[in-house]
Amino acid sequence: MLPGGGRHRIAVSTHEVELLFDGVVDDIVELIDEQLEQMAAADGPPERPERILLVGGFSVSEYLQRRIAWFFGGQVMVTVPPNPAAAVLFGAVRYGCLPGVVTARRARYTYGYETMKSFRAGHDPDFKRIEAPDGDVLCEDRFEPFVQVGETVKADQVVRRETFAFDAQDKAIEVHFYRTLAVEPQYVDEDGCEHIGVLSIDLAAVAHLPLHQRSVLLKFHFGDTDVWVTGTNPHTGEAASTTLLFDETA
Repeated sequence: MLPGGGRHRIAVSTHEVELLFDGVVDDIVELIDEQLEQMAAADGPPERPERILLVGGFSVSEYLQRRIAWFFGGQVMVTVPPNPAAAVLFGAVRYGCLPGVVTARRARYTYGYETMKSFRAGHDPDFKRIEAPDGDVLCEDRFEPFVQVGETVKADQVVRRETFAFDAQDKAIEVHFYRTLAVEPQYVDEDGCEHIGVLSIDLAAVAHLPLHQRSVLLKFHFGDTDVWVTGTNPHTGEAASTTLLFDETA
């Protein structure tokens, strides 16, 4: 209301409104495209159009729905529930009451840990070359994956790996964990690799054993919304654990 009782209006064209939303809509379309590509890579091309379920308050936007339909054409079928904003809340409540309703998820990242492997001449960079006390030539900073981006992971799935002490003076093994969007990362210091946790396992009780016997059993447990890792000294049964980020954006 203007002084004196007058009124004023701001006229905004359809094109101008679309420009306001394009930044968000473009990101949504790009994310859908990436997820469809990951699904096709893991499971092969679909036999019929993929069904996309839109939830959240923005799902009622006809512009968003049209952009998705236009970009993907006959590749997808877009479905919007009657109350998409409440669908998120109802889903969270249902999941909280019945966690078993979600049996599997697709990993948004490749998860792994830092290790050393045999040096590959002509492939691994020379500055990562290191000679072990037993004479083996190794490559440090190698990325050892335990789940790859796009891989279907069951809620109760456990992945096992074994790692060893490197030096006779080591009284503990410290394992560093990483995640990346790369499908087959080679090194933990590549662009895009993110450090997400560390686990230390005491080896003092087995310091008298040869290096190749000073092992630690790593178990990666995929829970409902997280990944937790247990490192166990198989000789003593002593264990340590830590929780890693699964899907959250750091």
